[in-house]
Amino acid sequence: RRLTGRLPTRLIAAQLTIDESTAMCAAQDDPVAQRAAFWITGGSVYVFWNIGTLIGALAGGAIDPKTFGLDAAIPAAFVAMIWPQLRTSRGRMAVLLGGGICLLTIPVLPIGLPILAASLAIMIGIRRDEVTS
Repeated sequence: RRLTGRLPTRLIAAQLTIDESTAMCAAQDDPVAQRAAFWITGGSVYVFWNIGTLIGALAGGAIDPKTFGLDAAIPAAFVAMIWPQLRTSRGRMAVLLGGGICLLTIPVLPIGLPILAASLAIMIGIRRDEVTS
């Protein structure tokens, strides 16, 4: 989907185009709901990420991530992002293939590359929308 609108709106939208806002947008069928999901998710992540960063900077040394379960936050967010994709067989195939590629390449590739290799599985989920005139 292309960023539309005036330049200031497009610049803000580009800043908010992250995994979470894109996943929430893609999970909606209605264009109005897609737009709302994108802006609400992107704005919320921006605000709370910065609040979390401030808290971490001020009190990070006093917080034990395991006590608060913060070590599970990133995997939980990842599962929440892929969950809507499990509705379709194409989405399930992409998730399973991506997970398999990642698990198989962890022992043989340097850190960070298995997830990049797994991202190739999204090619299954990509389809060109039919252009109607």
